[in-house]
Amino acid sequence: MSTTSSRSSLVSFREGAGFLISRLGGMVEKEWGSLLRDVGLTQAEFAILATLADGAMVRQRDLAIHVGSDPRNIVPVVASLTDRGLVEVAPALEDRRVKQIRLSVEGADLLDTVQIMLAPSRAKFFRGLSDAEYDQLCHLLRVVYSSAVSV
Repeated sequence: MSTTSSRSSLVSFREGAGFLISRLGGMVEKEWGSLLRDVGLTQAEFAILATLADGAMVRQRDLAIHVGSDPRNIVPVVASLTDRGLVEVAPALEDRRVKQIRLSVEGADLLDTVQIMLAPSRAKFFRGLSDAEYDQLCHLLRVVYSSAVSV
């Protein structure tokens, strides 16, 4: 492989969706991590609260998949949120060994507060997009995310 084509492939890699999403994700995670610490949340805890935002009961295993975590690693995070009253855990009706989790009223209130806190940061990161472009980006990312989660 020649130096020119190698350099060219590096440039196209840096301009590719995977690289750009990774870099932007890291930047957002760093800034949001600081804001989340101010309200006593970790990134993992916030991801769980946000995933549970619709109020439905979710199996712990499915929750782990949706937040991109190994099911075993989510157990202490859910326990921490439960201890703080931010989520509620109940056995599944069809199999009492299976845990189901849902956002508590306190968790929903905290999530609302966090959403307000993060709004200026979100606006900063996406200020180069029109509202229509932002909506289109969100739609495309949901498609990619849904496809990746269902694998």
